[in-house]
Amino acid sequence: MKLQYLVTLCTVFSAASISVAAQSAQELLDSVLNPDPADASYSSYASQIYYNATLYNQTPIASTNFDRLEASAKLLLPATAYNYAAGGAGLEKTVAANREAFDFWRIIPQVMHDVSPSRNLSTSLFGRRVPAPVVMAPVGVQTLFHPTGEHATAKVFGEMGLPYTLSTATSTGFADVAKANGNNPRWYQLYWPSDDDLTRSYLRSAKQNGYEVLVVTVDTWDLGWRTRDLDQGYFPFIRGIGVQIGLEDACVHEKLGFNPLAPNATAEQKQMAALYHVITTSRGISPVWRHLTKLRDWWGDRPIVLKGIQSVVDAVKAVEYGMDGIIISNHGGRQIDGAIGSLETLPAIVEAVKGKITIGFDGGIRSGADIFKVIALGADFVQLGRPILWGLAHEGEKGVRHVLKSLLAEFDLTVGLSGCQELGDVNSTLLAASSFAPTTDSFFNVSLIVLDGISDPSSAAHQLDPGLKPIALLCSAPQVLLLHFPRGFDDFLVDSLGLGSTADIFHGFNQQDSVKHPKSNDVLRIRHKARRGIYHCAFVVVACGGESEEPIACSRFNVIGVFYGNSWKTTISGQ
Repeated sequence: MKLQYLVTLCTVFSAASISVAAQSAQELLDSVLNPDPADASYSSYASQIYYNATLYNQTPIASTNFDRLEASAKLLLPATAYNYAAGGAGLEKTVAANREAFDFWRIIPQVMHDVSPSRNLSTSLFGRRVPAPVVMAPVGVQTLFHPTGEHATAKVFGEMGLPYTLSTATSTGFADVAKANGNNPRWYQLYWPSDDDLTRSYLRSAKQNGYEVLVVTVDTWDLGWRTRDLDQGYFPFIRGIGVQIGLEDACVHEKLGFNPLAPNATAEQKQMAALYHVITTSRGISPVWRHLTKLRDWWGDRPIVLKGIQSVVDAVKAVEYGMDGIIISNHGGRQIDGAIGSLETLPAIVEAVKGKITIGFDGGIRSGADIFKVIALGADFVQLGRPILWGLAHEGEKGVRHVLKSLLAEFDLTVGLSGCQELGDVNSTLLAASSFAPTTDSFFNVSLIVLDGISDPSSAAHQLDPGLKPIALLCSAPQVLLLHFPRGFDDFLVDSLGLGSTADIFHGFNQQDSVKHPKSNDVLRIRHKARRGIYHCAFVVVACGGESEEPIACSRFNVIGVFYGNSWKTTISGQ
């Protein structure tokens, strides 16, 4: 009781002190000593930690710093389990890219706004009001990290009222997870089986157990080259871990001719059932867009979300195929080495489909400040994976609860300290691209719109069809290439294209092709010094220099303008 009083005291003191001048001393004391329960906030977890240490000499079960959290989890786990979660594909460049993309952005706090400790971080996801834009990622084989596995994570997310996503690779079945989760929002992630009978059966079980949203992973129909697992020869599924849905499924029993969970089932039968589940869900056969109609028929009008989207083209297709949501993800860097970081592709996808589809994000989140950046860049929610697993390694639900509360507390504090009172206040005006981001020589292939015979290049942009929809054109017309430009595009124009400085612009794919009269939809290759990280859809409008039919070198082109976002950036470069 004493601890509760002290935590409450600290939590509400700031809120009470805002209006001290308008309160009597008694009113002020009452507001602190007998606060409204609605004044509780995620950020109060910091006060709880401080007072536990002060009164009882108790520090958190694990660090509030992700790097130290992971380090202690590594000491607690078998090497096979740790490497399975920590590792990525190949040289793990994509794992690194997921983190590096966050370093590109810096938060710009705004001060002296009307901000109180009771901030509103709630949002609506697929018809459910949730207290924060945070969802459990569909992580499988959780009993590798603690015997309570999915029981613990489902219980904690249920306590917090946050959506929980169950993986097809779960080590705990549909019903047991639902029981642990209670009457709270839960989603089911499908590794799409190659057997339609199994798919229908899995979806039927999910619906019967109260799973409301179907998350279809579309980038993991075969396993990436996961070097840490390969070096140890470790694949938990053929050892019977992470196959519980298959072992429990009635359709699987019928196809196998036995129930692998029956008391008299042999070890050979159990292993055969495990292999059958693995092979049917990751046998190297890619799902295809046209088959989404099957899932819609089987799942009905409940929301369907595609996880593993990494390009604007696929995001637009998801809208065209009537999907309810997408999750931008590269599977934690575990599928393709050298792939784009999730946060790198977020702004362009938001620009193309925001408002048409719900946008989730997964990949590289390690702090509450990271969550803030993702929401500011336009995502509707984030998914948490590795941090929750490292928490799970610390005594199951106790560690999960600590990690989740820590992430929410830092997110809440970041929202408030940035000048925001509610989630809707968080937007991209609170971010800036870092001037310290590493630079590298980059090449981009640009689709051209060529306006021949322009005597006054400055008028060329105005001759474009005013009804032209460049973003839609980029996404839907195959003859027009999709281009990603760095955030610092104005500098690029001045340095590489402005005022005749065009030495590094080549028509075609090499310099030898440069003396050639361009045509619309030709490819322009541009080299410049670019900061790594964030890109926007764009294309370049080019006017040839004069009416001569002689071949004109690319260096004499006039760059009229660049369209990105919702506006033109017009720059004239002519000789």
